[in-house]
Amino acid sequence: MPTPPTEQCDVLIDSITTSAQLTNDAAARFGGRMVVLCKFLEAALPELTAEQSKRMTPLFRKGIEDTLALTDDIVVPAPYLEAILDQTNVLLLALKGKCDS
Repeated sequence: MPTPPTEQCDVLIDSITTSAQLTNDAAARFGGRMVVLCKFLEAALPELTAEQSKRMTPLFRKGIEDTLALTDDIVVPAPYLEAILDQTNVLLLALKGKCDS
């Protein structure tokens, strides 16, 4: 016996609700991790010496280049790449500021 349309709609609505909640939870966890990493950087960057910043800069650049190389063969959303490049530039400027001081 076929499933009545109202039951099909209920199953679809439940599925969409569950998916939305999982996405929301994942975004919240990601946001929480980002807050911790930002606070760590705010605490750690000022403590770096100019020499440490000079040594760290090429290592950081290589890590970003390696990460971006992983996206060469797959489609990633433009906002993802923009966020990587924007944050990379912010951190490179901060490291450069330490090197110049």
